[in-house]
Amino acid sequence: MKSLHLFALLLMTVTVAPLVKAEEVNFYEVLSSAEDGMAMRTETGEIHELDMARRTAIISGFLYLFGPSTIADPVEVTMLGSDYGALELLRVGMFVEVSFLKTDSFRVGKQIVQVSSMEGS
Repeated sequence: MKSLHLFALLLMTVTVAPLVKAEEVNFYEVLSSAEDGMAMRTETGEIHELDMARRTAIISGFLYLFGPSTIADPVEVTMLGSDYGALELLRVGMFVEVSFLKTDSFRVGKQIVQVSSMEGS
């Protein structure tokens, strides 16, 4: 029975862990690999990790890149019950709806809206 629990824990760890570490990623190179006219996708998930220095997050097991706050089109954040927000106001454990561009290997976050839970997703 112990080995079954260990296997389940290992399986969850492998499923949630991103394939590429954030420190290995250059935002501008990733963004340049995005195709013109690429469709925006949206998913709802829970924030598992936030790295403000690298401006990345792991949301429901996927690594999202947000890019520097100084780019022409920075990520737009909206907090629950407000018309405004900031990446710095997000916390681990919050549920969010993320709109992103998906390149071959990465998700580039363009908009984050805090939601009350995963219900309805």
